[in-house]
Amino acid sequence: MPLGVDAGAFAREFDATAYERFIGAYGDLPSTLRVIAAGCGATPTDTQVLEATNLRQAL
Repeated sequence: MPLGVDAGAFAREFDATAYERFIGAYGDLPSTLRVIAAGCGATPTDTQVLEATNLRQAL
């Protein structure tokens, strides 16, 4: 996973932040990915966030 977190942990944190993401509390996609990664105990680099953002936008 580009953000350096376990996929299962990311999925749980993603689900737990559904409301906040829905209302835009975290801002743009890169900021949101940073918040979710932080909730998993990770501090991704700018390069990791960019890679994850590009992967998500490619879907």
